[in-house]
Amino acid sequence: MNEQIKKPIKINFDEFKRTYTPFFVNNTYENQVDDEINAIVETLHEKMQKIGTEEGLLEYIKSDEDSLENILSLLGFSAQKFMRIISMFRMNEGDNFNSEWNLKQIRTKILSNKSYANKIGRLLLNGATDEEFTESIPKFYLDNLVLDDTTLGQLSDKTRLKRLVKQKRDGKYNNDVGDHVENLIENRLNMIKAKYGVTYEREKFVSWIARNMDFCVPSKEDPHVIIEVSYQITTASAQTTKREVEVKTSEEIRRHNIQHGKDIAFVNFIEGGGWLGRQSDMKKLVHCSDYVLNINTLDMLEAIIIKHVPDIYFNAPKPDLVD
Repeated sequence: MNEQIKKPIKINFDEFKRTYTPFFVNNTYENQVDDEINAIVETLHEKMQKIGTEEGLLEYIKSDEDSLENILSLLGFSAQKFMRIISMFRMNEGDNFNSEWNLKQIRTKILSNKSYANKIGRLLLNGATDEEFTESIPKFYLDNLVLDDTTLGQLSDKTRLKRLVKQKRDGKYNNDVGDHVENLIENRLNMIKAKYGVTYEREKFVSWIARNMDFCVPSKEDPHVIIEVSYQITTASAQTTKREVEVKTSEEIRRHNIQHGKDIAFVNFIEGGGWLGRQSDMKKLVHCSDYVLNINTLDMLEAIIIKHVPDIYFNAPKPDLVD
């Protein structure tokens, strides 16, 4: 008697929410990130000790490509506001530019132009009292853009430095966690491949859909299960765009199935607290999919592949699907 596996089913939106995981927690990864942040804090603590003088400040800017970002983080001052100030300097100097400099471009200018370096040094150290700046920059900004004794005293507090580093890494952390979630799916596909011989391809362009798909099983040339992954920690308008793209993709797959007598399953893997903040978009994602998965329902992927991928792609007997 063949092995038996429960048939895959499309769960409804309310049931999907009940199995949902707002945050992905992987202790190995969290410990790795913590070690990296502690190393950065130690380096910052050492390098930033002398930034209270113009010479020490400029030396630090030369020594660290992320120096301006780190200084602004320490001050709690927006990089965007700092870039506006630099744009004003450029305008006053007659620079007819079309785009602003980012922090790395500003640093390059500091490294290549001594008088400009001195100007930025004076802005950061004495901007609140320097007439060159007080006449053109609001006091509200200048009072927060100064490396005074209070701010420099915070450098001795490694806990505060660690908090600042974490804030700066927030976007990278979110992206990295998304990659780890995709790896969960790839690990499961590798287990299925080892068990049955069914292959898959990751991040491949499917010509008749006219876009890259996260996973195609068994291949992009002959997909029978197509998987899209979205892990969203925060809310963003891009989620509505994502929903629109996936709805269109589901329509393309259904049209292709009808025209070519196929039974390709469109699977959306959805996780992260950001989707709970945009449930109208998440509901439409669930509705347009043949199946929806999350971390807690990932076991269903095996049954989906057994049901939809033809026997010719298996090198081991398929289990029986049962209710």
